[in-house]
Amino acid sequence: TKAATLVPPPGAQEIQTELADFLKRAVDWLQLEYTHLNTGDDSKRVQANNMIPEVDARQNNFYRYSYDLKTEYGLR
Repeated sequence: TKAATLVPPPGAQEIQTELADFLKRAVDWLQLEYTHLNTGDDSKRVQANNMIPEVDARQNNFYRYSYDLKTEYGLR
């Protein structure tokens, strides 16, 4: 992904990695949902639903790292 090719400033490598991981898994999840809608393949819906906790956790990690970075650099 494009996010994976960006060079983060010092101290932001962890959030950049989390963002790239979150975006990849979110795309995987949405692709499963899309496939289910187009094909009616219920196994894709089940796979997508099983991914929801992971996608939510990765999103929360990204927000946490983002907040920590903003706090560290005094950003709003």
